[in-house]
Amino acid sequence: MESHVLMKRAASLLELSLTCVLLVAVAGGVLCSAGKPVAMARARRTVNDMAAFLEAGRQYASLQGVWPAAWQEIHGVLPRMPENNSWGRAYTFASDARRLWIETEVPAGTAKADAGRYGFVVQSRGSWDLIRLSIGKDHGQAARLLYQQRNKHAP
Repeated sequence: MESHVLMKRAASLLELSLTCVLLVAVAGGVLCSAGKPVAMARARRTVNDMAAFLEAGRQYASLQGVWPAAWQEIHGVLPRMPENNSWGRAYTFASDARRLWIETEVPAGTAKADAGRYGFVVQSRGSWDLIRLSIGKDHGQAARLLYQQRNKHAP
């Protein structure tokens, strides 16, 4: 009779251990799969910050007739632009007579080419992807035309 009770207890202990192992495995899977959407949301926020910078640059160009040459020139148009993205990677921006662009790095595979009307480029760099958003010559010409129209009526 005692062996039957011991077998019953051992089976219960084995079932309990198996249940715990399964719960830990499921919880681990849920936690691992939750990381990708969070990283993608951070990448979306980074792209949105970059698009806001380009929009401020477009507004600056419509007022001044040229693309901004320095980050500080658009500070009045865009007061809150972080220097680094969510992963601590710096934003780099530059302009020339034809275009304005901003770039940064995000973890590989997190950036989706969905930046609206801006040129969007993703370059793989191993475990990081370089993403670049740009406004091209047509936006600059439109900005110069708007600038000329505004200044035509100035005293």
